[in-house]
Amino acid sequence: MVEFSLPTNVLGGLEKELGEKVPGARIAGPVDLMEAIEDGAEGVGSFEMISAVLSDEREGGFTRSVVSSGKAPLLPGSKAAVAALLNQEGATLLWDSFKGPASDVSISVHAYYEAKVKAYNAKVTADSSTIYTHFSEITNSQDRYTKH
Repeated sequence: MVEFSLPTNVLGGLEKELGEKVPGARIAGPVDLMEAIEDGAEGVGSFEMISAVLSDEREGGFTRSVVSSGKAPLLPGSKAAVAALLNQEGATLLWDSFKGPASDVSISVHAYYEAKVKAYNAKVTADSSTIYTHFSEITNSQDRYTKH
């Protein structure tokens, strides 16, 4: 089970530190997260499980089957579920990883948030020869030739 939350004691500690740096400041609440999809439209939150143990047996992992909700609303207290059918070796490795300070399983949340910032009027100029030189040195790609 994956829960998207921030414990009250951690939130209190953050608010205290913020108050020390900016007197009178307070944490107003969570920033709304939106699903990161290619065209940038709003959507339902999504996540991805990252684990060597929970990868497919055919790809060198220990898992015969993984079931995941795949979507999770990115709101405080929201939850998502992942279940896996592991072989004996994979189950042992995963269980042992839960006993340590960090497990083999990580969760990557795919989301973005919008922020309102003060606008600036700016003029950007660039010397095209400098840009060309930089890109030719950094992205120089050659096939069947050597660079001297």
